[in-house]
Amino acid sequence: DNFRVTKGYGISGFKSLKTKLDKGHRRQFQLLSDRLVNGGDALIPFDDAVNATKASIGALKSLKEGRWVDID
Repeated sequence: DNFRVTKGYGISGFKSLKTKLDKGHRRQFQLLSDRLVNGGDALIPFDDAVNATKASIGALKSLKEGRWVDID
């Protein structure tokens, strides 16, 4: 079950605990390295990055102003 969250509140030495959960980081960096060496499409399309940024800014604005905001 790679989607469970490893928790350890109040447990000494928890930060150095090693788990066998595969969260995809190693594969992500392998793909990035391959793209840098051999070229190819971006791992995350530019439009997706723009949309995520707009959503983040909209969420902060909504929180600050206490209302729904439109995202263009």
